[in-house]
Amino acid sequence: MPDGGTLKIECTNARLSDSDTADDPEAIPGDYVVLTVSDDGVGMTAEIRTQAFEPFFTTKDVGEGSGLGLSMVYGFARQSGGHTAIHSEPGKGTTVRLYLPRGALTAEREDIVRQHDDIPQGNGETILVVEDDPDVCKLAVGMLHSLGYRTIATSYAVEAKAVLTAERPVDLLLVDVILPGGVSGPAFVRNALADNPKLKVVFMSGYPADSGRRNGLLHSDQVLLNKPFERDLLARTLRDMLQ
Repeated sequence: MPDGGTLKIECTNARLSDSDTADDPEAIPGDYVVLTVSDDGVGMTAEIRTQAFEPFFTTKDVGEGSGLGLSMVYGFARQSGGHTAIHSEPGKGTTVRLYLPRGALTAEREDIVRQHDDIPQGNGETILVVEDDPDVCKLAVGMLHSLGYRTIATSYAVEAKAVLTAERPVDLLLVDVILPGGVSGPAFVRNALADNPKLKVVFMSGYPADSGRRNGLLHSDQVLLNKPFERDLLARTLRDMLQ
């Protein structure tokens, strides 16, 4: 809304029938809590609507956004057994609805909950998150807290080094491959491991693992999570590393 406007946030209950979900293969009939965010801004074209939830798709200029925010929202909804919907037209604003299953469980919901009961939890270990994108950092920290980990979040390698040299206990580094300030994630990790060879490390990146290994940034035995990653993959990766 570049010229200002009204942003409306609503929360309602909804019951979706078979006919309500017929046109959406991801939607399951049932009872939902619906979080609706609507504006009266510039709106979206049909082409943009179809790409809005794709990782790294953004209409913002370079440096103004990563394109990961909506894809993380989409992933959260799907992991929860819900789904999303966008309604928008150029010049007529945008409405995004997030459908999350209500507490009364159907058989399908019980299956989903049972699957998530198997997600390994942390035991209060401290994870140092090194990520300069504030949206990605906030989402990663939120996931880690929900899994039972403590976190320290930094944006730059020099800040992360200060944390490590202050003798604060850190059990694992979750670090982006590309960092601002002239020091890459792998270069920072090499220095950190020289001081503490037992430190556990998991890299994260928006670029495929193969590209990082082809250009020499990563070794074949280093663990990489591709952004945006799901909560259960993060949980299993951390538990495997820490054990």
